[in-house]
Amino acid sequence: MYEALEQAADAFGPLEQALAAPDAAARIGAIRRALGETAERVSAATAHAASDYDRDAMQKIYRGLLAAQRIVATLHEANATAA
Repeated sequence: MYEALEQAADAFGPLEQALAAPDAAARIGAIRRALGETAERVSAATAHAASDYDRDAMQKIYRGLLAAQRIVATLHEANATAA
């Protein structure tokens, strides 16, 4: 379920490095896509949750991934503005 995030982490390393890289826009775009793809997978898996507790936990993970996607975008915009 988290393969896209694992691949992005392996490819781009820490977020600080991705933000400072010459190709930051491409790296950040890939990270955001990985977060979105993972959120979609979690959302799809929520329908198959074994219990209400599991469903609630997966919904929290989903919302957290979407929030992380927005945070990464905001950090990229702030970094680009500061440069």
